[in-house]
Amino acid sequence: MPNTNTTKRREYVRDLVYGISSSGKTSWWIRVAIHLHETTGKKTRWYLGDGGGTTIDVSQVDDFVEVMHYNLWDHPLEVTQKIAEGWWPQDVEEPNSKLLPPTADELAHYGLFVYEGMSVMADYIMGDREGGLANRMARGEMLNNDASFRLTDGALKFGGNARTHYAFTQRRILDCIERTRALPVHVGWTAHERKVDDEDTREVWIGPDVAGKVLTTKIGASFGNTIHLLPVRHTVKQTDPVTKKPVDQVVMQRRAYTRSHYDPSGSHFVQYFANTRLPVGVGAGSFPEYLVDPDPVDYYKRLRESAKKDKTHGNT
Repeated sequence: MPNTNTTKRREYVRDLVYGISSSGKTSWWIRVAIHLHETTGKKTRWYLGDGGGTTIDVSQVDDFVEVMHYNLWDHPLEVTQKIAEGWWPQDVEEPNSKLLPPTADELAHYGLFVYEGMSVMADYIMGDREGGLANRMARGEMLNNDASFRLTDGALKFGGNARTHYAFTQRRILDCIERTRALPVHVGWTAHERKVDDEDTREVWIGPDVAGKVLTTKIGASFGNTIHLLPVRHTVKQTDPVTKKPVDQVVMQRRAYTRSHYDPSGSHFVQYFANTRLPVGVGAGSFPEYLVDPDPVDYYKRLRESAKKDKTHGNT
């Protein structure tokens, strides 16, 4: 991890981890939370918008990880902006409990804020929760007169999403990410993945899912590092318990890719987006393309070591 005792904002992590469901996104940031608590005593606030929290071993983190299920609150536009500034509910167990801004003294007790995740936050903004864009469409509100659909079933009204909603939601997500940059803590985001055709390069990519295709290949610019988590089928030699002969055994290997890559199985030639911002004097070849059974503490240790090498060679 970066130097957790420093007060310099440039030392804070502002990173995105993305991948398919159960690829290890929650585990990545849980390990960071545990490390920060063990080394600094600081706690973590976790803004959870999907079921990823069910993978958290509560016995490990109950004392120092606080969880808010933000998608249970009405008015997604207001809620997402406030949580991006570190606001926290008066009663975390009561949906729609009043959100309160953090004080400087309060923030001093925290080392990490996690936003899980970017994809579900976009769905939350566009959805049926009161104040969501589909809900607004059901009530007859429109953005820029961009038509969608509305229907009534019994006493309930339902609405869909118009094209304008996607651009609006993308802008709101970018704004939320930018607001987290002002927080004096490490910030971790997660996202699901999606496949897109890049309109600029005409290439096919898989990257973070952010309310449509436009930001998938561009959202990395909003973060320090973007790590792609991918379970990979890997063949290893094992001894057959009956014949005692070596046999090929297919096992699942978890990987964290540190830079853009192709499918490791070779089954397709779609590129996956990932990016690690290495110091100027450090070539990409000196940093591993991926880490097996990835440990974020090891990842950030390697980044620190790369920075030291850069300083040794006289670069700033």
